[in-house]
Amino acid sequence: GGRLGGKEEGPTGQFQVLNADTLESIHSARDTEEWIQDIKWSPDGSKLAVASHDNKIYLYDVAGGFALKATCSGHSSYITHIDFTADSKFLQSNCGAYELLFWDAETGEQDPSGATNLRDAEWATWTCTLGWPVQGIWPAFADGTDINSVSRSA
Repeated sequence: GGRLGGKEEGPTGQFQVLNADTLESIHSARDTEEWIQDIKWSPDGSKLAVASHDNKIYLYDVAGGFALKATCSGHSSYITHIDFTADSKFLQSNCGAYELLFWDAETGEQDPSGATNLRDAEWATWTCTLGWPVQGIWPAFADGTDINSVSRSA
């Protein structure tokens, strides 16, 4: 909440990157007007992925001053979870419509065959609530709201 310029302030879609030692802002951006649901660094530190309630994932080039590198568009609902492969080349994502989609982390292009193409990929994290490694957590007749987060250990 709050008020900004005489109107009610809602979700802004703004994020800031802080220096871990000084907590000073290194970068601030706002490429969406909607809430940010998830943020992940690529394992090699070259990319920052920002998942939004506008159904998109924004990929930023860290070495290039956090320039917007690509936008992943294709989900039919807001993004809930994102994960990078261990080699930082691909992303997987879940959304509010319970889709599991796969993306090229360089171009932002969706890989419609990602479930097959990446079946043997090593994932740096697994926070997506959907996918083969986490299918056993779902109780019978679950409606999708029963599991809200996961964090797979290695």
